[in-house]
Amino acid sequence: PTAEPTVEPTVKPTAEPTVQPVTHNFTVNGKTSDFFAITGSTTTSKGTVSYQGMSLTTCIKMETATNITFTTERASSLKMVFSNDCTRKIEVDGQVYAVKNGILEIELTAGAHSIKKADTNVNLYYIEVK
Repeated sequence: PTAEPTVEPTVKPTAEPTVQPVTHNFTVNGKTSDFFAITGSTTTSKGTVSYQGMSLTTCIKMETATNITFTTERASSLKMVFSNDCTRKIEVDGQVYAVKNGILEIELTAGAHSIKKADTNVNLYYIEVK
């Protein structure tokens, strides 16, 4: 008798896992977060920022004592929302970046990260890591 041919199973490539963005809204969450460690002062006296349908009224003042740290397991994108007309600078991982029209987007490597003051009069309303 002839043996049935063995059929190899088809192996589908493993898709990259879908990563949900981690966000922090200072208006909703204050300084409380399971992902970000946040040190600094928040205020509601710096105006309102509209972003993706949200009305952001509370920000963290980027002062000398302000520090926001977090760790990513993979390369990620960091987006920060500041006052609408902000064009000042912020420090991320020791590198100084210029904010453009109230938004800063940069790419991060996997690992530990920190956000600190570079210029005065910088107010951060919202953070997204994805």
